[in-house]
Amino acid sequence: MPKIKIKENVVYILKAKNLTQGELADRLGITRQNLHYLLSGNISIDKLADLAEALGTLPSELVSDPPLTMKKTFIQIAEPTDTMLTCPCCGKLLKITARE
Repeated sequence: MPKIKIKENVVYILKAKNLTQGELADRLGITRQNLHYLLSGNISIDKLADLAEALGTLPSELVSDPPLTMKKTFIQIAEPTDTMLTCPCCGKLLKITARE
């Protein structure tokens, strides 16, 4: 059975969302040392759910191999305007155009 790579997935998601491990620890209300301990594989289902919530994702995202976010593009194509909206799932900016 392959080892679940929670730490690698969290690091990837942090980079995609432009967050640091320190900011994640603050969101969880724990120290960076405790976050390191959790990411080393010492994590309960409850803590996994808390971690996912702090990252704005689902627990399945943290245990999938590769993480589901690797299948999505996190490139911002422009600043949000009246003709654009942000996808609530992946954060990608989507252009809205009217059909004639």
